[in-house]
Amino acid sequence: MGQPLRVVHYLNQFFAGVGGEAAAGAPLEIRHQPVGPGRALQAALGDQAAIVATLVCGDNYFNDQRETARAAVHEALRALKPDVVVAGPAFEAGRYGLACAEVCLLARDDGIPAVTAMHPSNPGVLMHRLHLLVMPTGQTATDMPRVLPALSRLALKLGRGEELGPADVEGYLPRGIRRYGRREKAA
Repeated sequence: MGQPLRVVHYLNQFFAGVGGEAAAGAPLEIRHQPVGPGRALQAALGDQAAIVATLVCGDNYFNDQRETARAAVHEALRALKPDVVVAGPAFEAGRYGLACAEVCLLARDDGIPAVTAMHPSNPGVLMHRLHLLVMPTGQTATDMPRVLPALSRLALKLGRGEELGPADVEGYLPRGIRRYGRREKAA
């Protein structure tokens, strides 16, 4: 096996352990190790991938200082050169979901595959569903143990450049992409 895939993980201030609402204005920082749920994500990725950095940003900062936050994420992704970006999971947290979506869109624009995880009713999904690869979650972080293995499996496929199967097979939310194919006639 070659070198492990390079993964950059995005978390908000709460899941990174910076603080709750009082810390929601925290600007983007880069930590060069797995943080919070990133440690469990790293365990799920195994020796096939390494979280080389965790991008941490306050929900309010990302949404109120959107262009500054986007520029900082863009610069970080270019410097870190990940093979894949994982954002969240954000569950039903709206501001966090919007930030996760933005991070994934920035990665995609730079040609870096990206995946996030959030509840289907999260505003990040509702606004950007057609342009994102989203693993569905429950409403709260109690769903973390179920979501992280599925998220890591998809991140590994993306990072290796493997073709994804249909949403119902791979487990991500449908994006409205249809592919022509043939089905065998049932006997």
